[in-house]
Amino acid sequence: MVNKWIFPLSKKLTLEEWSIIEKNINTQLSDWNTHGKPIDYEVEILFHQVIVIEAFTSTSGCSIDFLQKKIRDLLASYQLEILANHYVMYFNNNELLYFDFRDTEKQIKNQILNEETHILDTQKILEGKENPFSVLRDTWLVRYC
Repeated sequence: MVNKWIFPLSKKLTLEEWSIIEKNINTQLSDWNTHGKPIDYEVEILFHQVIVIEAFTSTSGCSIDFLQKKIRDLLASYQLEILANHYVMYFNNNELLYFDFRDTEKQIKNQILNEETHILDTQKILEGKENPFSVLRDTWLVRYC
């Protein structure tokens, strides 16, 4: 069983910042376990802004809570904000940006988004797809077009 957690950040990290954060994540998770059994995991960052943690061994509710707390506390100590679930990330001019999905109609009306906009598809990340983007017309956001 493989589990992944995605932590989209409100700002892009520099390589130096990511190096420090990654080291500290590994330190914080050095004792991550489920019922006394160590959890084998990997940390990666996508586009310098999306942290993905993948566990290769089974996890339990308590171990998931442990992970969430450690990551949130660590990122907060660096004043890094994890985007709330109502934000959607999209690619524009080689930059990863985000918007509140409740503003989708307004974003389309103002021509910031269109049916061809590349949306970061977290389902594709969870499934390990090579291309983590879907065009807006192929996502649930199409209802706002």
